[in-house]
Amino acid sequence: MHPGPSEAEIIGESALRYAVPDQSSSSPAPVLAGSYRERLLNYLVARMRSSLELQTILDTAVQELCSVLGADRTVIYRFDKGWRGQVISEALSENTTSVLGRIGSDNCFPQEYAWRYRNGRVRAIADIQDAGLDPCHVDFLNQHHIRANVVVPIFQGSALWGLLVAHQCHVRQWSTDETELLSAVAEHLSVAIRQAYLLKQVRRQAEREQLLLDITQQLRSTLDLETILSTATVRSRTALRVDRVVAYRLKASGGTCCSESVGVGYPSLLHQSYGPECVPEAYLEFYWSGRVKAISDLAAVDLSPCHMQMLDIGQIRAFLVVPVLSGGKLWGLLAAHQCDGPRDWQEEDITLLKTVGEQVGIALEHAELLSQSLGHQVLLEEQNAELQKARLAAEESSRLKSEFLTTISHELRTPLNGIIGTMELVRSECEDNPDQWDLLTMGLSSADELLRLVSNILDMSKIESGPIGITYERVDLERLVKEVVALFEIQARQKSIKLIVDVPSILSVHADEQRLHQVLTNVIGNAIKFTHTGHVIVRAMPCAQTRHLNLEIQDTGIGIAPEHHSQLFQPFVQVDGSSKRRYGGTGLGLAISKELIEQMGGQIQLSSLGEGQGTCVSIVLPEAAARG
Repeated sequence: MHPGPSEAEIIGESALRYAVPDQSSSSPAPVLAGSYRERLLNYLVARMRSSLELQTILDTAVQELCSVLGADRTVIYRFDKGWRGQVISEALSENTTSVLGRIGSDNCFPQEYAWRYRNGRVRAIADIQDAGLDPCHVDFLNQHHIRANVVVPIFQGSALWGLLVAHQCHVRQWSTDETELLSAVAEHLSVAIRQAYLLKQVRRQAEREQLLLDITQQLRSTLDLETILSTATVRSRTALRVDRVVAYRLKASGGTCCSESVGVGYPSLLHQSYGPECVPEAYLEFYWSGRVKAISDLAAVDLSPCHMQMLDIGQIRAFLVVPVLSGGKLWGLLAAHQCDGPRDWQEEDITLLKTVGEQVGIALEHAELLSQSLGHQVLLEEQNAELQKARLAAEESSRLKSEFLTTISHELRTPLNGIIGTMELVRSECEDNPDQWDLLTMGLSSADELLRLVSNILDMSKIESGPIGITYERVDLERLVKEVVALFEIQARQKSIKLIVDVPSILSVHADEQRLHQVLTNVIGNAIKFTHTGHVIVRAMPCAQTRHLNLEIQDTGIGIAPEHHSQLFQPFVQVDGSSKRRYGGTGLGLAISKELIEQMGGQIQLSSLGEGQGTCVSIVLPEAAARG
C-alpha cells in the first residue's frame, strides 16, 4: 500500500490546475493570493529541499515556477566578476527556444540595471517594446521572442549572485502575487545556494582530508625516494586540481626538477635545472624558515629574469611553493602550477600543499636514516666477516699449535721415560753409596717434574680438543695420597716443610685413579712450591648426608689476594709475571685440575685470606665410601 500524497503535493497539484493560464489567451493568470500563495510557496520550497545538489535545486525551482506561473521560459542567470554571466538553469514550455548556457554581454547590461538589482529591486515588464529598455538589451530579448518578463535578484550575503527570470513570449501583465512569489522563491534560493556552498566546502574539506590521509599513508609505506616524490606530486595535483606539481631538489649549485605530475597539453619541466644565480641566499633563507610563496597572477608581480624564464618555459600563470625540510635542512621545494590562467590560492590549498611538503620531509628523513642504517649494517656485516675470518684463522692456528704441542709432547716423553728408566737402574746399583743415591734421586725428581710438565701440556691440548676419557674405579684414597706425597718428600725436606697426611685408611672414592693422581700431584706440588716455611696438610673428610668426599690441601705459603682467585683456574695464568719467573711452571696445573675434577662430577675451589696468609684448595668428589 502506497502512502497518500502530502498536503504540499495536493496544494501543488491544485495550483497547477487552476493557476496555469490558457496559453491561447492573453488574459492574465488567476491571482495567487493570501494563504493559498503561502501554501504554494511551501510546496515549492519542499520540492527544492528534496535534494542537496545545487544544480538539482535550481532546476527544480525553475521547472515548478514555469508550471505554476504558466510562463514560456523560466531561467536562472549567474553573474561573474565582470558583470557578464550565463544561463545556468532553464525550464521551457512547448515550442519555446532554449537559452541554456547563453553568455550575456556586459554591453547589454548597463550599470543602471546592475544598480537596480544590487539594491534588491524587482522588475516586472508587461511589454518590452514600451519599457524604455536599452536597445542592445531589447535586441537580445527579441532574438529569443521574449515580450514580457519578471526579473528578481538572487543574493549571497550582500553580493548580487544572479537573477531569477520568468519570460513570456506575448504581452502579459504580471500580478503582485506573482512577483512576490518569485521574490520569495529567490530568497529561498539564496539560502539553498548558501547551504549548497557550505555543503560543497564540507565535502571538499572531507575529500582533501581523505586525500591527505591517503598521501600520508602512502608516503609512510615506502622509503624509496622516487616513489615518495612521485606519490607527492601525483596526489597533490589531483587534490589541488592544478595543471602541474613538481618537486625541486635544491643544492648550493642550483636546483633541479626531480619529480613531476603534469596535465595533458602542458610542457614537462622534469630534469630542468637552473644555476646558483636563481638560488640566492635570501631565497634559500626564505624557504628554510618554513615560509610559503603564493602568486595568483604572474603578470602582476616583478620577478627576476631567471625566474621569469623558467616560468615562461612551463607556461605558468600562477604558482604556490612550499618548502621541503628534512632533518632541519632545506631539502628542496614542492610547487603547484596553474597554467590556464590566474588563480586565487585559498588557505585550504596552502595548508594541503604545506602538509604534503612536511610529510615528504619526514619520509625523506626516514629514508635517509634507513640508508644510514643499511650502510652501518653493511659495514657491520663486513666487520663481522673479517672477525669470522680472523676467528677461523685463530682457530686454525690454535689447532696447529695443539697438534704441534701434542706431537712435541709425545716426542719429549719418549726420551724422558728412557732417561728416567736409566737413572732408576743406575740408582738401584748405588744403594751402598749415599751421595750418589741422593744425586740420582734429585735427578730423577727433576726428570719426573719435567715429565709432569710435558704431560700437562699434552693434557691441555686434549682438553681443548674435547672431553678426556674418564675411567671410573674404586680408589683407595689413603694409598693414593701417600703415593703422591712421597714424590715431594725430598723437596719438602730440603725446604724444612712438614708434609702432613690426614686421610682415614678406610676411605675410598669412585673416580679415575690416574686422573685423580694427576690432580693431587698438581695441587700438592703447587702447595710445596709456594711454601717456604711451615707445613702442607692433606686431609679428607666424607660427608654422610651427601656421600661426597671433601679433600683439602692447605699450606702456609705466600697466599693469594682475593681479587686474583678467579684467574688461577685459567690456562697459562699465574698471579703475576714475577711469580712465573721466580717459581717457574706453565700455569696449566690448576686449569687442568679443574677440567679433570669437573669431568669426574666434582668441584674444585681455592681460598686465601690474602698475601702471606697461605692457601687452601678444596676438592669435592661424589660417591665417597668406606673401604670394605
